[in-house]
Amino acid sequence: MSTGQASQVTVLGLGAIGAAVSRVLLANGYRTAVWNRSADKATALVEHGARPAASAADAVATSELVILAVTDYAAARAVLEQVGAALTGKVLVNLTTGTPEGARRIQRMARERGADYLDGCVQGGADQVGTAEATLLYSGSLAAYEAHAATLHTLSTSSTFLGESVGTANLYDLAILNLWYESQSAFLHMLATFQDEGEPVKAFVPYAEWILEATRAGFADTATQVAESSYPVEVGGLAEHARVLGDLVEMREKSGVAVAPVAHLAGLVRQRLDSGADRQDLTSVIAAIRR
Repeated sequence: MSTGQASQVTVLGLGAIGAAVSRVLLANGYRTAVWNRSADKATALVEHGARPAASAADAVATSELVILAVTDYAAARAVLEQVGAALTGKVLVNLTTGTPEGARRIQRMARERGADYLDGCVQGGADQVGTAEATLLYSGSLAAYEAHAATLHTLSTSSTFLGESVGTANLYDLAILNLWYESQSAFLHMLATFQDEGEPVKAFVPYAEWILEATRAGFADTATQVAESSYPVEVGGLAEHARVLGDLVEMREKSGVAVAPVAHLAGLVRQRLDSGADRQDLTSVIAAIRR
């Protein structure tokens, strides 16, 4: 639709995200058909005006725009198997979190059933859907995104279309989560080391915040080095990094804290040193990371 808005929307899957999406659509005046494998999950939404469907195929048949939000991509594939040809001529927006390859498989299934496909990822909690606090990342069909931009905008005023390569939204989503998990892991490992040394863990917080901010400030330069395959030494060569990483491994071993993440990086640095790359920045280990 050229208006970028559908009057009727179908939501398949009523877990935390699917239910939140349905509530936001209903609150914004959309006629919303809902389906869930466990029908009781639709009860509260029906009380607010949602139209329950007996099957996923019946739900899809009522709307041009279909939003899928289930547990994982295996569940998404199972739903699409049930829906079959009912998807013909529809736009399918998949808000199920997965991998880039998983998105490509779902796209193929959608196309085989005659649907246009848009992959989406929700950065934020279910309670943030419908606000600017949730960021929605989309990739896939630009035509589908533009046709339903107004409807999708109701789910978050902070939405970004990342491109027509369908796996891109999941790539960004997992990359963001990877940074969070790895920084949390590093922080927790250091707190465990502080405890072993008998030091108060809260005292480390301002120093952790300082180094994370310094790291964030250097992201653009790091990305430029990688893009240009140029790794000039700014602080210390790889030999200096190898020495510091060795100290970290020794300290963590003494504290009984897992050394694998740091030892892995130390191994990558050693590979670069063995290849004669001493006068390069730490960023150059990307050549050893890529296999």
